[in-house]
Amino acid sequence: MQKIGTPHKKTTERKRDDGDMNNNNKRKRTTTTRETLAEIGPFRIPNFREVGEAEEKEGTLELTARTVAHIAREIVKFLLFQRNQIPLLYEDLISLRLLRREEEEQEQETEEEEENATTKKKRKRKSKKKSSKRSEKKLSNQIAQVERALMESLSEEEFASRRPVKRVAVCFGATANRPVETYIIDLEDVRYSARGTEEEEEAMREKKTKSAANRIVRAVMPHVAGLRTNPSRTSQKIWIFLRHEDTTSDIDDENDGRSAPKIETSNLFAMKRNLDGLFEHEEEGEEEDKRGERKNVKGNVFARIVLKSSSKPSSVIVPTPSCSWYQSRLVPKGFRFKETVR
Repeated sequence: MQKIGTPHKKTTERKRDDGDMNNNNKRKRTTTTRETLAEIGPFRIPNFREVGEAEEKEGTLELTARTVAHIAREIVKFLLFQRNQIPLLYEDLISLRLLRREEEEQEQETEEEEENATTKKKRKRKSKKKSSKRSEKKLSNQIAQVERALMESLSEEEFASRRPVKRVAVCFGATANRPVETYIIDLEDVRYSARGTEEEEEAMREKKTKSAANRIVRAVMPHVAGLRTNPSRTSQKIWIFLRHEDTTSDIDDENDGRSAPKIETSNLFAMKRNLDGLFEHEEEGEEEDKRGERKNVKGNVFARIVLKSSSKPSSVIVPTPSCSWYQSRLVPKGFRFKETVR
């Protein structure tokens, strides 16, 4: 009887050992899912207007705050959709919101016409309509929050008043200090002026701005779509940061060739300390790889998208003042249709 029982014990022990090995492998897989795209790019932003020979020698760049802000917004819109923070493309969400508004207005008109005739059947219909209206109102509110955060935090006015913006950071996570995913738009080599020159060129400039933004998004697309790390199953809060100089100077750069009006900074951003370690990439003793792992990473994904001006930078050496990170006060939450429409 003892001989018959011993193999059974051995098999159970083997199964336990195999289970422990599988659990350890699973833990290793979960811990090594942190993915880093140290550098995507650099992608060049083209100049939109021909400059004279004298200006060209000085290295004048014809980028404006509107162009840079528009490109940053388009990149963030793509990231929101690609990483499952919004259920549709951003433009489709806005059109959906407009359709819902039109439907609500039509329903209000029909309700006003049927107010005089009240029956029991209509009361039941009203209770069903109320539940559907609540979900539709929640959906429209969520779209409005994302739209406001993008359009106001990454607006032309913010980029013009905080010029030059060195970097834009977008984080997905419950808190800003421990994000699940982090994306940096590097603008260190982008020089832009505060305002455009002539109103007649606005239509042409807007067309070229959209084409440049689409071209850059198409270049970024395969890198972000090729991430091995899957997006979070739950929607996260969207945190937006800008890095720029601590004090804005009254005198514009000599390369601009004109003085732009001074714009006061808004109260939409608040200065945040000790964020350099969260947004900077480690380069200690190793060459910077296109894809790898960060030792001090917080979250699953860290990616840096590098942009630069197509014109050559000027040879004038300007002392670099101290820069800080500023966090937007508008913090919307990503959403999906399952969370809103039942």
